[in-house]
Amino acid sequence: LISDQEAAELYRLQGNDAFRKGSYDEAIFFYGEALQYQKDNAAIYTNRAMASLKVDNCLQAESDCTQAIALDPQNAKAFHRRGLAREKLGDLNGAAEDFKKALGLMNDDSIAKNLAQIQELIKKRDSEQHNEEEKKKTEKGKQKQKIDVEAIRNEAKELFQTGQFPLAVEKYSLILQESDISEENRVLFLNNRAACYIQMKYE
Repeated sequence: LISDQEAAELYRLQGNDAFRKGSYDEAIFFYGEALQYQKDNAAIYTNRAMASLKVDNCLQAESDCTQAIALDPQNAKAFHRRGLAREKLGDLNGAAEDFKKALGLMNDDSIAKNLAQIQELIKKRDSEQHNEEEKKKTEKGKQKQKIDVEAIRNEAKELFQTGQFPLAVEKYSLILQESDISEENRVLFLNNRAACYIQMKYE
């Protein structure tokens, strides 16, 4: 008979061998078997996380790394691999935090490179979000202008009806400065302003 620790080690080694051969699903199986005998081994969790990343099972990889970190809070590999999983899952901020933590625990060029790349992605994302927000503000501004145009049109109409033709001309001219009115309305407002000029001529 062998001990649980020895059984776990045998399965872990089989998992490592399968991983080196590129048999990632098989490696995941063996690491899982190893964990049945030794649930408090952070290295097995990080190994299974790496194999899970290879088959794009990022949720499993993230979960395994989180478990490894709970067992070993100074585990740089666990933070790094969780960062890789979170990046693929779209959690850029979480990935950046993990890469920073990993780099603080282990000065490694690959971690530094991943951190720099994720920071660039975050910068790009934030810039795009800012541009989208500005676009929405502009669209809201245009909508407000449309409402104002309608209000000014009503004011101009009332001024015309009460004989205040110069003021009506100012209102129609203000409307015609807007670029966001239809050609049909532009012709209508030009005609209305012309009518004001005619009335002013014969006053």
